[in-house]
Amino acid sequence: MCSVARAETPDELFRQGNEAYAQGQYEEAARHYEDILAKEMSSNAVHYNLGNAYFKSGRPGRAILNYERSLRLDPLDSLTRTNLDWVKTRLKDKITPRGSGYWARKADEFFALWSVEGCVHATTIVYFVFFAFAALELSLARIRGPRPGFYSSSRGGRLRPFLWMLGLVLVSMLTVTGVEVARARSHEAIVITPSALVRYAPAEKEQVAFTLHEGTKCEIRSQLSGWYRI
Repeated sequence: MCSVARAETPDELFRQGNEAYAQGQYEEAARHYEDILAKEMSSNAVHYNLGNAYFKSGRPGRAILNYERSLRLDPLDSLTRTNLDWVKTRLKDKITPRGSGYWARKADEFFALWSVEGCVHATTIVYFVFFAFAALELSLARIRGPRPGFYSSSRGGRLRPFLWMLGLVLVSMLTVTGVEVARARSHEAIVITPSALVRYAPAEKEQVAFTLHEGTKCEIRSQLSGWYRI
């Protein structure tokens, strides 16, 4: 006679995590959410709740990591962005990134709103609107019959709306490609340990340049034998 352990579903784990969080058992809640991710089931809600659990557990590095991952899946989630900004104000390291001027920040905020899924949806919508307008124009042209001045510059030309819509389609497609390429080339890391020593060269005997503390984000330039150049 033997007993068979029933595998918990992601929904059950999510519910258990929420219950543990409500009871103030933040580390247990984090374990339940991590179990969901271990099943290769990811969503912005899971990462958001996991970030909250880690923050309540006093682990800001992992909290920021999961808030960032949540925003990758849903860039328009204002709750996640608010929590992320709040946690950053509590960090020990106060580092101002390069290109942190007003317009640079606005550009970063704009492109941060474009998830890959959002770009695809926007492109699809523009694509169908373009062909809907094209079909409507062709139908009206058949009803009205041929008219002079099809390319008349004084009347703007009947092709002009098509060209504008085609331009929007192309811009949307280029945006999708640009966002995907930029994210593929981006190699960012977040310190999830209490501190990390940064040395002048990739060797333990080298002098320490400075110390990064938990939650600090850095850009990885290259890797060599387990060492990272930032």
